Amino acid sequence: ANIVITSSFDKENNSVMEDYDIIRSLTPGLYQPGTDYRHQLYTWQELIDNGVVHVSNGVLTTNYTEATDSNSSTNTLNGILVLPGDGSVTSIGFSGLRQCNLITELIIPTQVTNVKEAAFYQMDNLTKTFYKGNLTQWCAMDLEHYTATPCWNNTVLYLDGEMLGGDIEIPSNITEINKHVFFGAQYVTSFSFGTTLTHLGENNFWGC
Repeated sequence: ANIVITSSFDKENNSVMEDYDIIRSLTPGLYQPGTDYRHQLYTWQELIDNGVVHVSNGVLTTNYTEATDSNSSTNTLNGILVLPGDGSVTSIGFSGLRQCNLITELIIPTQVTNVKEAAFYQMDNLTKTFYKGNLTQWCAMDLEHYTATPCWNNTVLYLDGEMLGGDIEIPSNITEINKHVFFGAQYVTSFSFGTTLTHLGENNFWGC
């Protein structure tokens, strides 16, 4: 017994699979804006040493200040940000990348398993987010709030190089889908899932 929610979408014209080998090979740091993926502006260590990003107990933050509603990291973080996959970053903190509105693309490794509220708030030019894990891993992501998923900001999300769009079939090994993981996934046109799915977290079809 399957439940299918459906419309139509041309997924082929949104594929990045030919570029994905390059994307996976990038070392952590900041790259030139656009689609070149090769011009590194700052290594990850330089971003830390210069106080642009901060990592404490695995939690990534920038210089967003709630009292003044400002972020001094914004001007530097201009381009493609690649997070480290060595386990040093496991969470994006509360308002972690808030107001970093010059970041155009974000690459998230599977070691990041938790994202806090407002982490992607006001990232107005974020067009693509690449999560290196697969659909099963994404469904298990711990997203504290709908502003903890990049899709809420109308960005396109790619899972293991494939766009989260078109017809999505939830594998039978997935019994739970955490809250918010499909929030704002506007390019998804159908979900198909069987009776093995026993829990669907809140806000998963909002904006789809």
